[in-house]
Amino acid sequence: MKKTKLNAIIKKTQKQRYKLRPDDIEYIIELANSHPKWPVKKIFEEALRPKMRNCLMIPLTPKLKEAIKKAAKTYQIDLAAVACRALREWLKGRNYLK
Repeated sequence: MKKTKLNAIIKKTQKQRYKLRPDDIEYIIELANSHPKWPVKKIFEEALRPKMRNCLMIPLTPKLKEAIKKAAKTYQIDLAAVACRALREWLKGRNYLK
């Protein structure tokens, strides 16, 4: 993504005072990267449109649960965002997700 587009996205976020969660911000960046020709307004419209979320129940060992809690506290994001990011990185690292 071009630096100018990123700056425009940041300005729009600040100007509109959107209450964005970390996973919303990641989604906005993902949209901007996957649709470089979209204007900032369209990226925001798409990102802020209500979307159906898929849920997956995963049994966690106590060690894994503690690790997720530590990461969430360190990066100041919620538990689901940590788990989603970890899963995304694992899938990307094995070329299942591009």
